[in-house]
Amino acid sequence: MRGDYTSTRDGKTSTMHTLFMDNFVYMWTDGEKKGFKMEFDPNSPQPTSEGTVGQVSPQEQVDLDKKVDIDCSRWSVDQSLFKLPDGVEFTDFSAMIPATPQVQVEDAPSQTDKCSVCSSLPSDSKTQCLEALGCN
Repeated sequence: MRGDYTSTRDGKTSTMHTLFMDNFVYMWTDGEKKGFKMEFDPNSPQPTSEGTVGQVSPQEQVDLDKKVDIDCSRWSVDQSLFKLPDGVEFTDFSAMIPATPQVQVEDAPSQTDKCSVCSSLPSDSKTQCLEALGCN
């Protein structure tokens, strides 16, 4: 699956891309030489914004009645769009987060301890790590 997103902020337009391939999600922005990849198993339960694994709460669901601006048109399959771009180096974000050992409930780390694994990462990576662990 691939998604291409264009946004404009302060008069500057950026185009970002997401590609799900081989159990990884790849993310990059046009004009940048670096991107991120993260391991993703679509068959495993995904964490919610509360940091728990399970069903998505009603507050997290998409409002299907909300008006959005979407431009759809016919498309002929272009396999080149399902290949990684040349000249972009992908940093494995999932490798930056240490594996969390299985712990007993009484030994479970506090929210502060869990969030501290992100402290040694560079600024952008640290922000993404904190969000991934629900440490907002």
